[in-house]
This record gives sequence, C-alpha cells and structure tokens, in this order.
Amino acid sequence: QISEAVDEAYPKRELLLFEEIPIVISATKLEQPITESPSSISVITAEDIRRSGATNIADLLRRVPGLDVLRITPSDAQISARGFNESNNNDMLLLIDGRSAYADFFGIVLWDDLPIILEEIERIEIIRGPGSALYGANAFSGVINIITKTPEQAEGTTLSATVGEFDTFIWSFMNAKVLDR
Repeated sequence: QISEAVDEAYPKRELLLFEEIPIVISATKLEQPITESPSSISVITAEDIRRSGATNIADLLRRVPGLDVLRITPSDAQISARGFNESNNNDMLLLIDGRSAYADFFGIVLWDDLPIILEEIERIEIIRGPGSALYGANAFSGVINIITKTPEQAEGTTLSATVGEFDTFIWSFMNAKVLDR
C-alpha cells in the first residue's frame, strides 16, 4: 500500500519539473525568468483572465494578493498596494504595453475607462513594492503592466457579451488581421 501511494504521488512531483517558468519584463525592463526577478511580482495570463469570470480589470486585480481595490462608485475604482489606498490614489503606476495610462490632468488612473478589453490582454505583470527608481514617482507602491496581444496572436474576430441584473449589458468586439508585415 505504501508503494502504491508513492507511485501515485511521484508522477505529480515530476510534472512540476516540466512546468513552464513565465518570462517577465516589468521588474528590470529586460526579459528574464520570474525566478530571477529582483521584485515581488505576480503574473496573470490570458488563460487566468478567461477563467476568472471578471468583467473589468479592477475586478480581475481584486484577486491578486497584496493589492487593495477600492470601489468608490460602480464606475470608479482605485487600486494600490502596501495599504496606501484612498479615493485619489496616485501611487500605483499603470502601464499598457510599457506606456503610462496615468491621467495627468486628474492625477489618477481611470480604471474603468481604459482603451482595452479583457480579451486583448496577453498577460498582466504586477510588482508590489516600490518601483520609483525604475519608473518614476507614480510607482511608489507598485507597477501594473498590462501587455496586450500582438496582431498575430489576436488574429480573427472575437465577440463577447455579458448580461446582468438591473439592465446591465457589456458588449465587446475585436477584429485583428495581419496584412503583409
């Protein structure tokens, strides 16, 4: 009986050796395995997003350990790390494909008005902790880098619809095609 238990557990441990180690770029702005990252970093993949059932980025990030999501109104959320969350938070830097999505005029990130949909996200890299030395003053409590799919990865047509209570409808449509280069 003992040998049967060992035989059943051994293949599961062996499969961990073949698990793919994610490559991240947000911690040092260079591609490296997550095991060599100098920062505490979490990665949410496109498959994780699809399985989550989240309808927006704020709800998706609510599941990340160490992040605080403050929902002020149904259409206004603020996200921070390290306990610094407040209604006008400017300590968490949001990047979309490495470019800042910070609304300078308002001094905040408008999480529910981002120009992307969940279906076009390849992965999200979250650094919990100071990133000001690498990214500037707005990265005091962390950095969230949303990396979208390339046109080759997103090729085809995607239609998504969500219907909820109180006449809530969320529709999204994405079409990508690669012509020549």
